[in-house]
Amino acid sequence: MTRAQVQNLTAFAVNLTPANGPAVAQAPQLPIHGASIYGAQQCTFCHLVNGEGQAVGPTLNGVAGRRDAEWLVGHFREPAVFVPGSTMPPLDLPEPQMDALVSYLLALPN
Repeated sequence: MTRAQVQNLTAFAVNLTPANGPAVAQAPQLPIHGASIYGAQQCTFCHLVNGEGQAVGPTLNGVAGRRDAEWLVGHFREPAVFVPGSTMPPLDLPEPQMDALVSYLLALPN
């Protein structure tokens, strides 16, 4: 496992409780896969999700209320085109991984 994967697994295990265990077991697989991609791409170096990460870029909770999937994909591929002056590096993922990452972000609570 990579360091990012170990950190993600540790964070998951620490936050798993008897109260939220059943919900985790029923979670859709695409956003779960997207969460692992989010961690592997080290997005937490710049973004906050559920209070975890850094506040260099925007907080990603509630992004579904601000952006749609098409915008997110375009922004990931060419950040400076969608947000002039953005310092985010382009993210060139294969389509299945991009779909999973976007699914995860759109599933985040406010």
